[in-house]
Amino acid sequence: MSDPIPSKYSAIEVHKQVLMTVWTLANQEVFRSIADRFGFCNRGMAHYCVMNTCRRIRSCMYSNTVTWPSTVECAVTAQEIENRYGFPGAAGCLDGCHVPIKAPAADRDSYVNRKGFTSLNLLAVCDENMKFVFAYSDCPGSMHDARVLQMSQLVEKLSSRTFDTERHHFLGDAAYPLLPGLMVPFRDNG
Repeated sequence: MSDPIPSKYSAIEVHKQVLMTVWTLANQEVFRSIADRFGFCNRGMAHYCVMNTCRRIRSCMYSNTVTWPSTVECAVTAQEIENRYGFPGAAGCLDGCHVPIKAPAADRDSYVNRKGFTSLNLLAVCDENMKFVFAYSDCPGSMHDARVLQMSQLVEKLSSRTFDTERHHFLGDAAYPLLPGLMVPFRDNG
């Protein structure tokens, strides 16, 4: 938990504190310069705001971590998806997306995706409330979604005893292969 906010700091707008914290974490700059840049009268005020914002972020992180669903959570998600959309047994959905990055100087071409910009591939699984239950982002943008799936630990999780593939499955798009625990659209190749 964070300390009670002294009255002289409570008047500082939250978005200004967040912007200053992001700036501080992204740049190597002393608090005297940061205070001047964001219009504070002294470095102590800037330091307090940055440290307090970091404490608040840290306290939120532990309550919102990405965790693999239990068997009970899969059943609840599957029931909710069936109630909303009429699709039985779906414990969540998975897909990939490209997160734009500044590519490293070495091996830059590996990070250029099919859309022409440099990125990392993010593979994510979400439940019925669009909450992440699995995330993996260790592959360059040029890698195909099916290969990213194979590189991730998701295939192992789907085949482990902690996921009941007889009653539940995840839904994916046509970029992924059909696997136990992963249902994809039927391919009609003519």
